[in-house]
Amino acid sequence: MPNVYHVVPRDESWAIKLEGRDQDVLTTEARADAIREADALIRAQGAGRVVIHKETGAIESVHTFDTLPPEPSATWVDAVLERPVLVVGVSAALIGIGLALASRR
Repeated sequence: MPNVYHVVPRDESWAIKLEGRDQDVLTTEARADAIREADALIRAQGAGRVVIHKETGAIESVHTFDTLPPEPSATWVDAVLERPVLVVGVSAALIGIGLALASRR
């Protein structure tokens, strides 16, 4: 079972709590920071859930990370070369344009 982290109110702050454990993993002043940190914890593990609570303690929403998107390519060249169909299509278009321009002479 993937890990489940809860973002819960704590007095004047917000805590990240791992489900099934008593001790908080992390405490932050801002709720948005706690959500961002909990999401980062799950992403680092590859899968899991972040349950976000309201100030009243009721559940507001759940972020589920079952499959993470692939890391973005380092450059646009890498992204294009990962798709051979694009390389062939662009090459054919450039050759066609070159031939059309050459025949206009």
